[in-house]
Parts: sequence; structure tokens; C-alpha cells
Amino acid sequence: MTIFPLAHLLLLIPYSTSVIRGTTWFGCNLDHMSTLCDWQHPIDWHLSKIKEQGFNTVRLPFSYDYAVQADFGVMDQVVYQASDLGLDIILSMNSISKSHDTIGPYDGPVTFTMFTDAWVSVLDRYRETRSLKGLDVFNYFRSRNYEKWSNLVKWTLERIEGSFPNRFLYFVQGVNVDGKYIFVEGLDLYQDRVYHSFHKYWFSVPDELSVQNISTAIGHVVVVAGELGYPPSSESKQQVTNFIAELTKYNIRDSFFWSWTPNYYIGGVLNHDCNTLNEDKVQSLRRYWEITSAHNLRA
Repeated sequence: MTIFPLAHLLLLIPYSTSVIRGTTWFGCNLDHMSTLCDWQHPIDWHLSKIKEQGFNTVRLPFSYDYAVQADFGVMDQVVYQASDLGLDIILSMNSISKSHDTIGPYDGPVTFTMFTDAWVSVLDRYRETRSLKGLDVFNYFRSRNYEKWSNLVKWTLERIEGSFPNRFLYFVQGVNVDGKYIFVEGLDLYQDRVYHSFHKYWFSVPDELSVQNISTAIGHVVVVAGELGYPPSSESKQQVTNFIAELTKYNIRDSFFWSWTPNYYIGGVLNHDCNTLNEDKVQSLRRYWEITSAHNLRA
């Protein structure tokens, strides 16, 4: 069991020499059951803007409810239109219910077996779409029971691999136990395709994640920001600038920006009008990308 003193998620696995420059586009995981801000502009407008800003990957959250209730019109558009634009897709089953968060990949009448069956059904729909690179198994396990989560992850991967051997990358989160982050182990069979991610949004809490806290784990593995965002304030802007400097110091280059659309208190690349860009966030991203593109230590 590997324990790190982290408050959020870490991504620690070798990736290819191409850098993940991703953003998360919410909506299919919510009551809306469609991508946020599509009431202002159609999906192809958003995807074109995402590519124009320099992103190469879209992380698309959805719920179990979406997987079994929706007609897949929205997800089809995102996946196929993103593919046409040369954008990669990572699917993320963020929750079971479209209306509330759940402790794990089960809720009320929805069993874990039903959860894995839903994953197989969704992935089978896009099995031949090569731009679908992988999946975030379950967005956030709200329990300290490491052994239970570890087993759930292993069973999920076994179920998916049984239908799609060697096809997908897997994004896996750990469990926060008494302020320390424990990562899922025992996934050696898929080790070159398994990623463990961290989420970072707040910078004012003293015990928040610091890159220095994980520097000893950086070597033969690559650390990736599974979700990286910050509130719209001048203080947060400076703090994320410092954090990005730490990331680049350790050659941490892969990230998913949280998020494309305005979301909760953090905000997004798009402003609340769902039309104009948040230039501060765009500039932060570009500085990060310019520095990390200067050389390729993994080539």
C-alpha cells in the first residue's frame, strides 16, 4: 500500500510522448443530460473553440442515468465531431444519479454489476472510434474504505478488459484516508494503461496539495493533473501561476483543465455568458503549455 500526504488525486503512469492538454465539459452527468452551454452555441461551435484554444483532449462526464435513459444524441455528437476535428475523448462516469452525488459506483437499486454493464454498453457503442482513448472509471469515491474501492476498480477493469482487451487507457483515483492519499495498487496487468489522477482547485488552504509533496514519487512515473482549475480572483491567479511553475519544474505537463464551461465557484474557460473567453485562464494555460513544450524529456 503506497501512501502520500495529499488532499487530492494524482496521476502517476507513463504516457506517450504527446502531451495531454485536456478540458472537462460537464452536463451529461447532470439533470440537464446535455453539454452545458449548448443552449448558447451548438456542440460543433464549442469543439472548434476548444481546439482553437490549443486543447487536444475533451473529458466528457456522464451519469449512469444518462447511460440507461438518454438517446445518446449528445454524446454521439461530441465523440464523432471531436474525432473529425482531431480531438481525443476521455469518458468519465461521474455519478450514478443525474440529480445527486453517490458514495460509489452503486446507488439504491443500481448495483455495481449494473454499473459495469453500463460501462460496457457505452464503450461498445464507440469501440471502433479510435479518438476515444480511455475512461475515468468513477469520478470520486466518497468513502475511506480503500480496500473496497481497490476491489471495485479491479473488478471494473477486469469486466471491461474482458470485452475490449488492450483497448483503453484507465484513469483511476485514490482514497483520502485521514488526510493521506492512498492509490490503488495491484493493477500491474494493465500498468502501462492505468493513470492515477489529482484534482486541484483551491490554493489558500495550508495543507493543500503541493508538488514538492510528491517530488519523491517523480522518476520513472509521470504525474498528471486530472482536474486543474482556480477561482476567478487575482490572488488565485497568482497562486495558480506559482503552482504551474512547480508543475513545470518537475516536468508535469499533462492536465485536464476544470472546466470548459463556467462551473460552480471555480469558473471555466468560457465566461458565464457561454460565449466569451476568460482571458486570464486562457493566458495561464498558454504559459503552462509554452513552458512544457520547450523540450520533451520523455521523447
